[in-house]
Amino acid sequence: MQRLWEDRRGVTVQVGAILLFGILVVALSTYQAVAVPAENEQVEFNHNQAVQQDMLELRSALLQTGAGSRGQSVSVSLGTAYPSRVLLVNPPPASGSIRTGPSQPVALSNVTAADDEADDFLNASANGPYTLATRPVTYQPGYNVYDSAPTTTERLGTTVNQNPDGNDTAVSGQTLVEGNEITLVAVEGNLSRATSGAVTVDPRARSASTRTVPVSDGPGGNLTLTVPTTLAADRWETLLGDEYDPSSSGDGHVYEVTEEPGRDAVTLAFDPGVTYRLRAALVGVGSLGAPPGPAYVTAETGDDGVTVEVRDRYNNPVPNSRVPENLTVTSNDTAVLSPTNATVGEDGRAAFDYAGTGTANLTLVDGSGTPLRDAANGSAVATVTAADVGDGTGDDGGNGTEINPPDGVVLTDATIVGQESGKGKGKGQLSPEVELTFENRASSTSNITEARLNFYQVGDPDTGPGRDTPPKSVLFETKSSSSRLVVASEGGGFETVGPIDIGGGASEVVTLKFDNSDDGGDEFDVDPGDFFVITVKFENGETNTYFTAPVA
Repeated sequence: MQRLWEDRRGVTVQVGAILLFGILVVALSTYQAVAVPAENEQVEFNHNQAVQQDMLELRSALLQTGAGSRGQSVSVSLGTAYPSRVLLVNPPPASGSIRTGPSQPVALSNVTAADDEADDFLNASANGPYTLATRPVTYQPGYNVYDSAPTTTERLGTTVNQNPDGNDTAVSGQTLVEGNEITLVAVEGNLSRATSGAVTVDPRARSASTRTVPVSDGPGGNLTLTVPTTLAADRWETLLGDEYDPSSSGDGHVYEVTEEPGRDAVTLAFDPGVTYRLRAALVGVGSLGAPPGPAYVTAETGDDGVTVEVRDRYNNPVPNSRVPENLTVTSNDTAVLSPTNATVGEDGRAAFDYAGTGTANLTLVDGSGTPLRDAANGSAVATVTAADVGDGTGDDGGNGTEINPPDGVVLTDATIVGQESGKGKGKGQLSPEVELTFENRASSTSNITEARLNFYQVGDPDTGPGRDTPPKSVLFETKSSSSRLVVASEGGGFETVGPIDIGGGASEVVTLKFDNSDDGGDEFDVDPGDFFVITVKFENGETNTYFTAPVA
């Protein structure tokens, strides 16, 4: 019988295939375990470099918005995806978050402001040092591999990488100090977003920096600025560059940087005897509450009157539309400044006309007359002197009012009528009548439709009986009509007169008859040493104010 032999020719091929498959599995496993994480870490590293640029763009947008520029949206890429891989596995896309942190204080200590009202606010005992609050805006990565990635934070114009080893580094420059300027751009709002994609951050101006306040060191010592930061003092010395001058012999004004014990903050100490320009702003991100309201008021004396400005705690004007109250400023003495109430405009200002010399208290109130701040910060005192009144040159003060204008309708003469003929009843044979001559030096007709007696100052009360107090009213007589004007100190305002049509190049005479009562019947004799202020309103809404010293 013939023996059959087994055929083993296919064994070698099968074993080779198995070995080849095993080698492939080992290679793929090794690549998955070693190469894929390394490549993904590089992807995450590249993304982190890009997102730091996004945070720098956000920094620029916050600073520009705080300076008054129109806010611009910034896209921040919070996460990244990995390249597709065949037969290999990627982790989920890397994600990240951007959030505002807790509110942190910024303090300017030992500060004196050149403006009295600003100084009252900066040094109010209730506030201690001048303080603001700001929130950091932080990007927190959530990478799968790159575990040494920094957390990037924007705070007060400086972008910092907070590294896991605690060796924090600045990514940007600083904007706090430049020469003699101190700039504080604070951030508020509740922002919290987490995703593997990109998000848009929209900075919004809450109080744009439109004012600088001159400040210097106060009696308590040198001016200092304490700011929240995770950078060490030596890093700040480097970051300040030429602004840091410990010898106080160069152009820099920061002579010392010290770390605050127990918290992430440093204090910058400034050279004494230098006037610094303080700028502050507030920018919002995310969800926001009510915008900053009035903090204090200032008063500025100009050629045409006194302008009151309502400011927030960032020293910037508060538009009337920003707050629910109808912001109004009231004068307690309309014999000095009128009208009694002036509404605050969208520029944060209220204007008052000169009515005479003296001191008036100007108080910020709401629509019902209730003061909105305490006496120290909600009021301003304006002292009007004869020099202030004399500065009226006729320039338009921005509200249509001109004082003793050199052109247009000009007051050319103010004469006491009948004094020499003995018409008056006093020992000086004075007269209650004054003729005013108005000349229209323009080419077109001007129409006077209203008038107001702002103020009357008695020169010598002993020149006649009944002259110990100013008159309470005046009868304003034209060719065709007469109207009684009660002096502003007695509650009088504008009254309809005329109309008085004064053609181009022509003149018109108005007769004023002064009285000791507000309804007539008790004539007041005028003396050449007296002085009064009268305002007329034209048909086009503009007004002229005339300071008048009548002559016999």
